[in-house]
Amino acid sequence: MERSKQLWKRGLQKLIKVLGTGYILFHFSELVFWARIQPDDSLQGLIFTWLVYSFAAWITLAVMEHFRVSTFPGVFLAGAFFGWLVEGVIVQTVYEDLPLSISFTGLAWHALISVCGGWLLLRRMLRKPPAQMALLSVAYGLAYGLWAISWWVQEPGAIFPAGDFALYAFGGTLVLIVSYRALEWVAHVPLEMRRWQAWMAGVLLLVLFALGSAAAEPVSILVFPLLMLAVFLPLRKNRAAADTRRPVDLFTGKVRAVNYWLIILIPVTAMLVYWLAWIIHLRIPTHWIFYLITTPAGFLLFIRSVWKTSMKKPSGITIAEGNKAGEDTLR
Repeated sequence: MERSKQLWKRGLQKLIKVLGTGYILFHFSELVFWARIQPDDSLQGLIFTWLVYSFAAWITLAVMEHFRVSTFPGVFLAGAFFGWLVEGVIVQTVYEDLPLSISFTGLAWHALISVCGGWLLLRRMLRKPPAQMALLSVAYGLAYGLWAISWWVQEPGAIFPAGDFALYAFGGTLVLIVSYRALEWVAHVPLEMRRWQAWMAGVLLLVLFALGSAAAEPVSILVFPLLMLAVFLPLRKNRAAADTRRPVDLFTGKVRAVNYWLIILIPVTAMLVYWLAWIIHLRIPTHWIFYLITTPAGFLLFIRSVWKTSMKKPSGITIAEGNKAGEDTLR
């Protein structure tokens, strides 16, 4: 009976870890990106999208764990995997405007903003002094607000009222805070994806790719495998060079409880930017600023991450020990 309770508890903790990570990635990749409720949005649709992101998050966390990711280059490569998984399998935007679409949005938004910014940096800042957390939240809020008003130029016929934007931003951020708190509760729990789960996920992704991307964009049959090769070759080197059997904890130190509430400064700042632009009838294509900065940044950070990871020297762990570690991580 006691063992059964422990198994149920561990299973619940893993589920919370996946769903919490999924919401963080969903928040930054979808809610922040679109910055408004769209006409065809519904509660059921948003929940379904969150679950899809959670599925992608589950696979990405398993990749991080299997390849013992413990540095920023490794996280960015895992973020690239996540971004190309979402944009190259679940949808087909990777193939719409090659080669720039390789970066925006897979690298420029999903990897850089969602994974490295939302999942990694914000969680690390929860352990820093409140002043630093406040500065980061304000910076994120400024970027959020400036991006949000870009939709007034991109889709002038569907301008989202300022009051509605405030409710939208606050509501999404409150759930985000809960997700960060939940992840801290289960941070110590390894995901430990089983081999049958890995096969199941792989087969499902292959079916989705065949029915979606391969059918709609034949060029994806060539592009997507090359992108995956570019991710997994350096990650394999990272695994060989890792000197621990588990990824080094990326989030060390005690979280300062007040920092959770300082995340509220993100929607507060974004709302002030949005309202100010609303009052003065500001209409400028701020999205081009993001494109011009993040698109080359995505390419450069990916190249740097591949280089840094590929230059790692093998650790002293023997092949037998490495295989044993792999069995422990992917059972």
